[in-house]
This record gives sequence, structure tokens and C-alpha cells, in this order.
Amino acid sequence: MNDPEPLFRVLWLLQLAAILFFPGMMAAYVVFVIRYRMGDIRSKLWNQRAINLYIRLFTSLRAEEWTDDFRKRYANRSPNSNPEFDAILLRDFKTVHSVPKYLLSVTSVTFVVGLVVWTCFSWARTKLSSSGDALARLDTTVIMALAGAYVWSVFGILSRYRSRDLTPEDLMEMFLRHIAAVPIGYAFSLLAIDQVSPTLAFASAAFPLRELRLFMRGRALKKMGEQIVVTPRGNDGRLGKLMDSLSDETIARLEELHVETYMDLAYLNPTKLMARSGYSLRVILAWIDQALLVVYAAPHKEKLARFGIPCALDAQEFYRDHLAGRDAAVWRADPAVVALAGSLEISVEAVHEIFKRVDEDPHVQFLQAIWCEEQVASPPAIAKAA
Repeated sequence: MNDPEPLFRVLWLLQLAAILFFPGMMAAYVVFVIRYRMGDIRSKLWNQRAINLYIRLFTSLRAEEWTDDFRKRYANRSPNSNPEFDAILLRDFKTVHSVPKYLLSVTSVTFVVGLVVWTCFSWARTKLSSSGDALARLDTTVIMALAGAYVWSVFGILSRYRSRDLTPEDLMEMFLRHIAAVPIGYAFSLLAIDQVSPTLAFASAAFPLRELRLFMRGRALKKMGEQIVVTPRGNDGRLGKLMDSLSDETIARLEELHVETYMDLAYLNPTKLMARSGYSLRVILAWIDQALLVVYAAPHKEKLARFGIPCALDAQEFYRDHLAGRDAAVWRADPAVVALAGSLEISVEAVHEIFKRVDEDPHVQFLQAIWCEEQVASPPAIAKAA
């Protein structure tokens, strides 16, 4: 470490920077991304009715825990430092982005990356100094495989930082990639002649498999969209065939998270999807809004959109404006109901039944509470509104 030669000093600095890169990036991610996203969940959209519905639909908590006495105590506290508020609204987000998981994953990755970087730089120093050290006798294939794993990890963490979907599970994948780099690189090197075996070892360890998988899945979805003709039954329920607002890349990312059909999307926990993906809460709620309408009216989705009803909240609004609380004779003769039934080629009674079920769905009521009721941005306002 105290080698006077300038080149060795540069190598030592590069080694230190390479080791500290991962914990530094994770610290920046937590400070600039995770905290911002948690603040977004805390401070926007929520009101008392939305919170109660969220508790009932997506958590194991009881709505009775949000008592009048609790709200009075809660109203005097800061939203950014209130553990009870976090327990209700950030339960699933913190399950994914928990402190213990980050400590375990960052420590594991830093340790194994430190070993990899130390091995590669020590090998380089022994080669430059013509030393007979044991490291100098390491096969070049091993060093190139380790270097490839490091390059892949740097690319992966930067890519996920930009897309805001980096999780502790992804860090553990990087940890395992470094562990498996040498056997994978060595196995691939056996397939090539000696002159190119180190290059093949590097390429196999650095190969961006996830990005290739997402790219190929997106291309497949685009190809399917060009070839498949939608049947009157509404096809097989996959997002790529029923959700026009989603790009091929977004659908591929959702499928990677096991959200493959409109049923998967309609009834998932929005904060859990937000935690595992890089999408904002508002965008996810808009997707869920569209998916909930498909649950009840998949064969009529395109016609409803042309009629100005692309999502469940629009269907709920139509129901309450033209159908709810009216005598059957009145809504059967309503021009809007008659026109919609004619456009969908179904009876007015069927329109009434479909839209009634949409209106009664508790998940649609949750969205209505989020989007359409008075917006409350702070705990005192929540307590006052309750």
C-alpha cells in the first residue's frame, strides 16, 4: 500500500474507489430515492376514508386501531416521524425496503466485492512488479471472470438506480453473481481456444442477462400485438392484450414481478408494487383503475373507452349519475344508458348490473376515496376531517 511508484498509488486509489462504490451508491439511493418515495406515500392523496379502506383491503391491521383517541394523539405529531402512521401506510413498502435487509445485503455485497477487487488489483500489482507471489500464478481466466462480474454489478446498480427499482434482493443477486463468476467464466472458457478463453470468461460473467430477458420479452409482446386478433371473449387476460396504456417495456417489467394478467394488477397492493418497481404511486393507481373495469367488462373495454369510460372510476361516476337511486322505469329510459347499451350491444339491464358491481367493488371505492374526495396532506388535516 505504501509503494512509492506512482502507478501503484493509482492502483491503490482505484481499488479503494471500486470497493466503496457499492455502499456509496446504496447510501445515495436510500437518501435520495427511498426517502423521497416514502415521503410521496406519506404526504399525498391520503384522507381518512382512504386510510380505513387501505387498512381493510391490504393489511392485517384492524380499522378499529385507528380510534378517535389515537387520531387525537396522532394529530399533534409530525408525519415524518410518526411510527404509527408508517405502520399503516408504509407497511408493505418497508417490508421490501427494510433496514435489516439493507444492512445484510449491503454488507454481503461489500464484503464479496472487496475480495474480488482486492484479488484483481493484487494480481495486477504482482504482474507489474514481476513478483513470484502466489497471486501471479492465478489463471487469467479467473481474473477476467471476476472482473466481468464486477462490471456487470456496476452496470446493474446504475441501471436500477436510474429506474428506481433497486431492492435488497437485487443486491443479493449481485452477491451470488460474484460467487458464481469463477465457475461460470471457467466453464465458458473451456468452449474456446486458449487465446480467447479469458475474453469469453469476462463476457460470460458480465453478460446482462436480465436486460436481455426484458428486451426479448418486450419484443415478443410487440410481435404478439401485431399478430393476435382479439376475440369477442376478451382473450386470455394478459396485460399486453387488454391494457393499452402500458408500453411493451412496462409490461415486461410487470411480468418480471409476476403481474401478468389484469386480475393480478386489479387487486394487488399499490404500495407493494411501488416498492418493487420504479413507478410512482399515482401511475400505479391509474393502472389499477383501468384493470378494475376490465374485471367486470373485459369484452366491452374498447367500446367503453370510445364512449368515454376507460376506467372503473368513470364507470362508477356514470352509474351514480344515471342509474343509482332511480326507479327502473327512469333509468331504462335515460338517453345516456340507452345509447351506451346500444354501443355495447347489450341490454340496459346488463349495463345496470355491470356498473352496479363496479360501484360496489371495495377496491373501486378505495380509488374513489383516493382520487375524488378532499385531499389531505397532513395528519392534523386527517384528524380534523375524521
